[in-house]
Amino acid sequence: MGVSLICYWIVVPFPEDATFLTAEEKTLLLARLKADGGSVRDDPISFKRVISMAADWKIWICVLAYLGAEESASSLVNFQPTILKDLGWTSRSAQEHTIPVYAVAFVLTLSCAWLSDHLRHRYVFTMIGSVLTIIGWSVELSHVQSAGVRYMGIFFVASGAFIMMSTIVVWLCVNLGKGVKRSVGMGLLPAFGNCGAFVSGNVFITSESPKYPTGFGVGLAFAVVAGLACTVYFFALQAENRRRDGQPAKEETSEMVPEADDLGDAHPDFRFQL
Repeated sequence: MGVSLICYWIVVPFPEDATFLTAEEKTLLLARLKADGGSVRDDPISFKRVISMAADWKIWICVLAYLGAEESASSLVNFQPTILKDLGWTSRSAQEHTIPVYAVAFVLTLSCAWLSDHLRHRYVFTMIGSVLTIIGWSVELSHVQSAGVRYMGIFFVASGAFIMMSTIVVWLCVNLGKGVKRSVGMGLLPAFGNCGAFVSGNVFITSESPKYPTGFGVGLAFAVVAGLACTVYFFALQAENRRRDGQPAKEETSEMVPEADDLGDAHPDFRFQL
């Protein structure tokens, strides 16, 4: 909270407001913003606009995918202690053995984030996360006797879930027009996507310990749903890009749709990132 108070005076809303930039630097940054989706300085907010933007299917398909990944991520605290106990680790030792799980997830998530941004492609990385999560839940659901194998399953669930969550956030963000619409979408995504924690908190029934068939089964189902949602999102965006590629050339559409309209991702020249 303290940092946020300082940011009010430090963070500059638009390049033209930055006193520390030269005229040439301001011109360059404004040109980059224009190429990346247009200006948002004069993007008015109204209740009617917010409601229409919130109805965009792209937001809700990503919410569904994020919810599925969040259910897996938040499930870890519910069954991880049981597995660590079966391995003979208790108290401090058990806490220490949760560190490798999150450390591996951290490294893999950052690696996938860097690669997906470098390649400007998101779908493959959400599928990597989905497959890892499904493998992890399958291991847990199979009720193998070896606690070591079940411990390995935790790594798969954690890594896959966090890879999916981070990639979905960015994937939705880059495919929404700047300004109000992006703000609406990025507000709705965590607000409803984090409801996956409500599910995970109620499916690990104490009487079913340590096998937790309900908890593991629900986790597997949500992981599959998350993967399917990302697949639907990918093919729908791909189809829309192809439809727009078939429209008149850029010179013609620029005259047909004035840039001042600032249509964002609805502009015929906008292409969705896959």
